Amino acid sequence: MKILEKTHFEQFQQIEEKLNHMLEIKTVDLSILPDFEVLKADFTKIQAYWEANKEKNMEKTFILYHYARNAAIIIEKVITSFKLAKQMNRNPEVAYNTLDLMPALLSAYEDLITLEMTQFDDPEFFDEFS
Repeated sequence: MKILEKTHFEQFQQIEEKLNHMLEIKTVDLSILPDFEVLKADFTKIQAYWEANKEKNMEKTFILYHYARNAAIIIEKVITSFKLAKQMNRNPEVAYNTLDLMPALLSAYEDLITLEMTQFDDPEFFDEFS
């Protein structure tokens, strides 16, 4: 069973391009929100995958579940920040701060989607997550 049927790596590049454009024009563009929603949905699916497979190794899947959960929560906070940016006078600061977050979110995405349940049998599989 694959964790995700389709990955969305292109969203990261699209988001980065949109964020850089926002910084150039010094204004937030809410057309970026669907891109974040796609990534949040993926992290939520990954979270559900590890929740569904917790019997395999509860201690280790707990870590991966929360890795995905935290990423989804961060993206939700980013979405909220964009929606409130003009009202809170955080325009384009929110774009700058989000651009700083993108490498960490991409790293989490890469880590989480490359893991397969068959790797549980490898004794060294979770060393980097412990």
